[in-house]
Amino acid sequence: MAAAASPSVTAAVSAALDAQSGTGQRSAGISISTFLASLATAIIVFAVEFLLFLALKGKLVRIYQPRTYLVPERERTAPSPPGLFQWIGPVFKTSNSEFIQKCGLDAYFFLRYLRMLLKIFIPLSLLILPTLLPVNKVDGRDRSFLHGASGARYNVTGLDQLAWGNVRPENSNRYWAHLILAVVVVVYVCAVFFDELRGYIRLRQAYLTSPQHRLRASATTVLVTSIPEKWLSIEALDNLFDVYPGGVRNIWLNTEP
Repeated sequence: MAAAASPSVTAAVSAALDAQSGTGQRSAGISISTFLASLATAIIVFAVEFLLFLALKGKLVRIYQPRTYLVPERERTAPSPPGLFQWIGPVFKTSNSEFIQKCGLDAYFFLRYLRMLLKIFIPLSLLILPTLLPVNKVDGRDRSFLHGASGARYNVTGLDQLAWGNVRPENSNRYWAHLILAVVVVVYVCAVFFDELRGYIRLRQAYLTSPQHRLRASATTVLVTSIPEKWLSIEALDNLFDVYPGGVRNIWLNTEP
């Protein structure tokens, strides 16, 4: 005959299960006021950091504008215009070719990565939010009664009323909207990735074959590691690699002391 569990044991088991739950489960039912408070905190932190940037960008030139004077003349960029917001215009007006010439491919592709994120999330948010929020919210479970005007409630509160868990069982056909948009998102993101990778390959090949890159030391320098002991001399390496077109100009041995 099974004995009923004591309240203390039940409470301990419940606490252990709650501790193993994820952040999403612990955040269930978060209210709009809590969300707005978190959003306001993030906006305040952003505003403080942005104001500090505006105040320091003209003073800490070595950190924020090093390419205006620390690099050779042909690789320098124009200094940031004076004023608080005059720098925003050149950010969007600078051409890709000039950006690559002045800052190199690494900086350009990082900027392109940020643009790709905007290309993905802005159109998808404009499509998904106006579509799914009404589908989930209108005639949803909310805090309505399960049967008639009394009895147990669904008790869906806060921002959960905008999630797909708020859809009533009798409205399960609305989940088709979630499925269709999920397929659209996957196809669109894959298309963006494909387009970006194709552009990356095309630009990389054009840059590696350009005269300005071929003149760089990094374009004709090869690092060779794990060389056997018998080849650790300039004469031996020169004889080994002289079969390459154009030969070898210089060999440097970087050995540990």
